[in-house]
Amino acid sequence: MEEEQKTVLQVFCELNGIATPDTIEDDIISLDINEVSDIWLLYLGDGVTEIFAQLPGLDADDPGVMRLLLEANYLGIATDGARLAIDPVEGHVVLSERWGYERLLAEQGLEDLERFAALVHSWRNDGVAAIQAKMRGEEIEEEVEEFAASELLRV
Repeated sequence: MEEEQKTVLQVFCELNGIATPDTIEDDIISLDINEVSDIWLLYLGDGVTEIFAQLPGLDADDPGVMRLLLEANYLGIATDGARLAIDPVEGHVVLSERWGYERLLAEQGLEDLERFAALVHSWRNDGVAAIQAKMRGEEIEEEVEEFAASELLRV
């Protein structure tokens, strides 16, 4: 890991009372934020970090799933500016955002990461369930109805 990134991640952890992960020496670390596990921070270079989390339960090889993810991105459905994507290395569906170091170290950096974790939690539960129901041609369950408020996910 480049020293600059290591320092930024250490400062972020120290500023926010987060134990510095043992993997700080690698180019990627994982944090648990508000009981949402595996929020990853990946150094991309030039002062940029990719923040992402896997969304288990979606088949990244299914063209129908890919179409729904692209439509959700285009329409900004329940993404709050984040992107739905497929991790090119692991092949998993992820929710991600790209942050500059300034945002990570800003006074509201942890709040922004907590907001992202809440979004991941929502997608891991209601979003995945809504897409799975859509792919099966089923009615979306009442508890995910609000999440799938657009015509995109309606059956």
